[in-house]
Amino acid sequence: MRIRTLLAAFAVAIVVLAPASAAYAAQEGEPQFADKQAEECSKLLAEGTKVDACQEAPSPILPATNELVWGAISFIVVFTLLGKFAYPAIKKSMEERTNKIREGLDDAERTRTEADKLLA
Repeated sequence: MRIRTLLAAFAVAIVVLAPASAAYAAQEGEPQFADKQAEECSKLLAEGTKVDACQEAPSPILPATNELVWGAISFIVVFTLLGKFAYPAIKKSMEERTNKIREGLDDAERTRTEADKLLA
């Protein structure tokens, strides 16, 4: 129990303190940018370019090219795996269910005809 508590405290300390150490790693006087685009915008503004050139946003509808490529690749992989493994299992279970229902209906019909014969 103590070991689990110590491990949990250690994990929490790493999660809490790790981002703070990265923030203190920056040297004074050097600006820190969130991404490459912000850094390029800062350089353009320092050169005297208009602010409008920096504020062009990427398309909110169309994702980045690398996201489209990886999304298409992962879709093809998942679709292939589902077609190879899941579809035959689903098809088999549906056929078994259909046969079970058909047998149940046949048994019910057979029982009904026997009941009608006994009644007559």
